[in-house]
Parts: sequence; structure tokens; C-alpha cells
Amino acid sequence: MSRSEDPDPGSQLDQFWARAHDLVAAGDYRRAISLLEAALEATPGDVSVKRALADLYLRSDRVDAALVLIEDLTELFPQDHTLLIALGQLYQHLSIKRHADAKAIFQGVLREDPSNFTAHVELAKTCSATFDLQAARKHFLHAIELRPDDADVHLHLGAVYRDLGDMDSAESHFRQAIQLDPYCSEAYRNLMHLRRQNERDELVRAMETLYDGQILSTDQRIDIAFALGKACDDINDTDRAFPYWQEGNRLKRATLDVSVNDIEAFLRHVEATCDGGFFDRSIEGYGNRSPIFVVGMFRSGTSLVHQILASHSDVHGAGEQPYLDEVCMSVDGSRYPDYVKTLDEDRFSALGQSYVDKIRAGMG
Repeated sequence: MSRSEDPDPGSQLDQFWARAHDLVAAGDYRRAISLLEAALEATPGDVSVKRALADLYLRSDRVDAALVLIEDLTELFPQDHTLLIALGQLYQHLSIKRHADAKAIFQGVLREDPSNFTAHVELAKTCSATFDLQAARKHFLHAIELRPDDADVHLHLGAVYRDLGDMDSAESHFRQAIQLDPYCSEAYRNLMHLRRQNERDELVRAMETLYDGQILSTDQRIDIAFALGKACDDINDTDRAFPYWQEGNRLKRATLDVSVNDIEAFLRHVEATCDGGFFDRSIEGYGNRSPIFVVGMFRSGTSLVHQILASHSDVHGAGEQPYLDEVCMSVDGSRYPDYVKTLDEDRFSALGQSYVDKIRAGMG
């Protein structure tokens, strides 16, 4: 947290600011927010307090409160690219339905500043989230031209190439991410899922060294545990694979604020709604035969089937993408699965066409 303009010496605001700075340094965001809210009430027009308070709201996951302040600031300073990008990032975070707004903001920044690294990265992320994979690839490549040593960009570009079915390029960028940042745990995990391991190679030994160390964050340790579990399973070392998976699941479960009972109740609701009577309805949906769905339980061979099909010259492998999630979320006024029995044939057809269009957008 920093201030762009110092307050007048000896002012009450100066005292608020100094105390809030100390609280932030101590990690006490709640009390720091209370102080800055009081400061903003005393001086509603102070831009620096609004910036700092918005930053603290974000650190405290109070996204809606941050959005109000940043939207206000962008109205005051419509040419401030840092503020505009922050607003676009908030739109990304809030909802898939705000991604179009985020994309428009990043595109606007790039029209004025074509070399804005952050705008290229955030636009690429937004394009990737909305399945416009070719555009995502283009903007990540622009970002790498600007900063070739940024491991995070190589990580994201690798994921885009993976989803486009270009596994060689995906592997290359994941490995570059690791070379630039040996602690880039997501890159290790992605690499392990690109191909089957045949041996305990240099990459696996590097992960073992990281795992046995004491400096990984919880998220990094989760990634490495699952990656090592996959690697050990590939080389038929199940005695070592299961402890890695167990540890990864234990750590991951501790980060989730979910109720098993709620999940079970939701699945029972889906089962009761999409029953035999639902599938007996004479609704054809969108009459397009191009999608090939590969479904199955984890570790049942679905990835192998996908790779075999994608190797054919007439088949594009789209990878594991949450297309259906976005299509289902596009139905307004009701939650899934409550609305499915009320949709007529035209609406089902429109949803099916939307799904196919998103696949084709990702293919370029």
C-alpha cells in the first residue's frame, strides 16, 4: 500500500495514513480498512485513500467493495491505464458475464499503448477464459516479445497450446517456465499430464527435491504432490504414487470451503431433474454432429482416447474445457438444473449452437 500524493503535514489524514500503513505491515487488514474508511469519510475526494482502500478490499476478497471504488476512480481518471487494467481484472474475477467488459477495457488500453505488457497478458487470459484460444495465443506471444523472461506468461501460453492440441509447443513453454522459475509448480503439474512418464527422469527428480524441501507454499506443494503421484503411477510405482496423492488431497481439501452434504444434495437434485422422463422428451436440440464427447471417470483412459482421436487429420482435440459450464450459466433467471425441464426445443437448440460455436472459436 502506497500513497501517490502525501497529505498535508500535521493533518488528521496524515495520522490515519501512518496508522493504516503500520496495520497493513502487520497483516491486520481489517483494522487498516476501518481506519481508511474513516479517512475516506472525512475526505471523500482523496484519491490516494480510495486507491489504497480498494487495494485492501481486494486483499481481503471484498471484490464488490473494491469495484465501487475503482469504477469511481476510472471515471475521475479515464486515461489512467493502471486503473483501467485493475477494473478489467475485477470484471474478470466477478463473472463470466463481465468478461466482454474486461476484454473491451484491455483492448482500449492496447489501442492507446500497444506495448502495454499487462494489458496483453490480461486480454490473453480473458480470451482464454472465453475459449478464444487463437486470440489468447496471439496476445501471450506479444507479451513474451515484450518480456521473454516472464515465467508466468510461458506457463499460460503453454496451457493455451495444450488446449489447442499442440502438445510439443505446450511442453516447450512449460519447460521454459520451469527454467525461468524452478518453483513454478503448475508447470511441473501440467507437464506430467501432457504425456505418460516412462522413467524417473531429471524432471521427476527435480520435483522430488522440491517436495522434500521446506520452502514450498501450500499451493505449490499441492501441485508437486499431484504431479509426482501421476509420474509414479505412470512408471507403475503405486507404492509411492498413493502417498503423494493422499498428501495432495489432504492439503487441497483444507483449502476448500465446501460441504460434502451440499454436493451430494446437488447431485441428487440433478439426478431427480434429469430423470428418464426428461430424456424421453422429443427434443432434438442443435442438429450438429461435429462434437465428439469423451466421458469417463478419472484414470479410466479418457485422455488416451482423446489423443488417439485428435491425431486424425479431420479431428481437432479441444482438450478439457468448461464449455458446458459457460453455456449453462448463460440461462438467466434460474439455476441449473432447475430450468432444464422448462426449456423448449428452440432454446435447447440455441444452447447447443452456442456450445459448438465456442468450440470452433477455440479452434480459430
